Amino acid sequence: MVPTLFIANLVLLLLLGIAVTKLDRLYRKHRHRRLFQRAPARLPLASLEEVDARFAQGPFGARRETEVHLIGGFTKASPDTYETWILAVLAQGAQHLFEFGTCTGRTAYLWARNSPSNARVTTLTLSPDELQAYQASAEDEPGDTEMAVRESCFRVYYYSGTDVFAA
Repeated sequence: MVPTLFIANLVLLLLLGIAVTKLDRLYRKHRHRRLFQRAPARLPLASLEEVDARFAQGPFGARRETEVHLIGGFTKASPDTYETWILAVLAQGAQHLFEFGTCTGRTAYLWARNSPSNARVTTLTLSPDELQAYQASAEDEPGDTEMAVRESCFRVYYYSGTDVFAA
């Protein structure tokens, strides 16, 4: 009887270990850190209105001052539509914008479409030709490395061939 109970407990522990491992992978995929890793220090929370007065709500919600050019939907590794809208509104008053990790170029394109005509948008990303030279640091999260590689497959971007693009 004891060996049967021992084997049953061993199998239960093995199944629990598999479940925790899968849960950790899922958590890292969405939070970009390990489940049992201490969370990084957080910036203090602020309302959008505290960040920029244009985000103050009017009687119908968002005011006309926050109207922007926008490409809706979801694209590979891009911010969601709400985050994109916020970035586009903030670009309206910006002169210098810098994007690290361009991916499809959607965000950079929308910054350029929504910023003043004399604003400058600069992007930095790995090209597909540079992927073999890419070296992940020991401190890098594996998920972050995977994302950097996935995002570095483009040779043509949203802004390529448009009036907002200057080589």
